[in-house]
Amino acid sequence: MLQVKSKSRVAILISDQAKVKIDLIKRDKEGNYILLKGSINNEAISILNIYAPSGMALSFLKEKLRELQEEIDNKTVIVGDLNLALSELDKSNHKTNKKEIKEVNIILEKLGMLDLWRKLNGDRREYTFFSAVHGTYSKIDHILGHKDL
Repeated sequence: MLQVKSKSRVAILISDQAKVKIDLIKRDKEGNYILLKGSINNEAISILNIYAPSGMALSFLKEKLRELQEEIDNKTVIVGDLNLALSELDKSNHKTNKKEIKEVNIILEKLGMLDLWRKLNGDRREYTFFSAVHGTYSKIDHILGHKDL
């Protein structure tokens, strides 16, 4: 069991039934991301769980993905609360920041990452967050995988 002294916002849980070998653990001191590289059941994998703080999600993601780009490869899965819609379909009110969506998708495309849920579900609408203040639904929690997966 990993012991973390700082406040953690993210974690990666792996079944004790899985045969796991961890080669690298990387995390930030604020607890906003953790990256594990290694293998599960002899299959190479990198798992990045990331929480992008609300109100600064785009700038945070730009910074952290740039910082971690050397670790992100075709065996990478990114999961977490990105606090951003990745598509206009990800918001119920259709009022999306198209520039923000485009910027984050350009970064993800350069890394070879795509929204696996969207890939499997096409234009289907399903949301992970409800804003009582705005009365809107959004899909801000994502599972991203490398296009080669």
